[in-house]
Amino acid sequence: MTPRVDRFLFLLLLISISVNPNECRKSQRPRPASRFSEPTEPQPTQDAQFDWQLIKYMLRQDSRNVAFSTFSAKFLLNMLYEGTSIYSATQQELNEPLKRSPDIHETPKCVTIMNTLTKNAEQFLVSSRVFADSMVAVSQKYATILDMQYNASIDNVSFQEPEIAANTINSWVSNSTRGMIPKMVRAQNIRDSVLLLLNAIYFKGLWVNVFLPSATSIQPFRTASGQTVQVPFMKQIQDHYYADSKELNAQLVRLPYADGRFSMIVVLPNVNSNLNELLNALTSESINEAIRSMDETEVNLQLPRFQIDYDCSLKSGLQQLGINRIFQDNAELGLIFRGGPVPAKVSDVLQKTVIVVDEKGSTASSASGSSLVFTIASEPELFIVNRPFMFFIEEESTGAVVFAGKVENPAQ
Repeated sequence: MTPRVDRFLFLLLLISISVNPNECRKSQRPRPASRFSEPTEPQPTQDAQFDWQLIKYMLRQDSRNVAFSTFSAKFLLNMLYEGTSIYSATQQELNEPLKRSPDIHETPKCVTIMNTLTKNAEQFLVSSRVFADSMVAVSQKYATILDMQYNASIDNVSFQEPEIAANTINSWVSNSTRGMIPKMVRAQNIRDSVLLLLNAIYFKGLWVNVFLPSATSIQPFRTASGQTVQVPFMKQIQDHYYADSKELNAQLVRLPYADGRFSMIVVLPNVNSNLNELLNALTSESINEAIRSMDETEVNLQLPRFQIDYDCSLKSGLQQLGINRIFQDNAELGLIFRGGPVPAKVSDVLQKTVIVVDEKGSTASSASGSSLVFTIASEPELFIVNRPFMFFIEEESTGAVVFAGKVENPAQ
């Protein structure tokens, strides 16, 4: 068989997040040693720098609400790395951002972190799969590496029948995200593909401190354009880790999830700043310094409900960070296919993320909820999220940023 040229590898990252404030368990506030109980915080790693550079770039590129996963992108790039020709320019370009070396044979860091993330399948579910064109043969070595290290299986489809292939892929996507993302690919987008690498993440967060539905009220939210929209605000007065960062000119509050491993950190620019100025000041060092400065205090938190359904391409962001060769005609991906390299390149890195932060779900009992009364003599810190803000979700024992995003208008 003579392989066709101009065939593409698609990297698709499919993410669904369900964060239901009204669902909680009665439990003590978790205090993860790696983030808030140790006297000092470790310095940011190169991985963190890659994460925050990509987050900063992606949040600047779109004026809409944004949500995406740098971790999922790195996981998929590691899967691709296993197929690069050894010591090739393509492999060398990926060594630095992925912290890989062909001379060091060890489990990739992202795989170790993923094994930590997926300890509770009800909360965090990850599925990876490769769809290969039936006209090409994936090498047994590559298939074994994906199976053993990434828990990723390989399915054959005919991209010459794109409608059938798209239905097969979208069915897997829907099952892997428990129906939150029913469709990811279209027939016209995969017609010339030779290989699709997919990573789907489903995350469902259960707050430690419930937001009582009876406390929710309609309040104004002022967008960056100056428009005022009326949206539901969830409210609670509760002890939270909190900081007012001078370097970021922003407030931060940490909202832990019930199992003690994940938390959402909301970053709100101060009234004399805005989201663009926050992004200008945002670095891995500045955000980690702000996290290190967080102290537990009583916070009067008023947070809008929001939902984000976001599609994006990470291609330009990855190129901005120096990952270019995988997108070029001379990409060296010679270890993927049996019988020698098939002329192929990555056409795009696409991601779809769905995140819901609202009060749907089971009803929490009043005994485990927070109440809207002061519990200490002094007035609590006021944290009213009535203007554009940033958020991210991290796994606290590793410090891995799993998701990040911004809300420009919660009514959208």
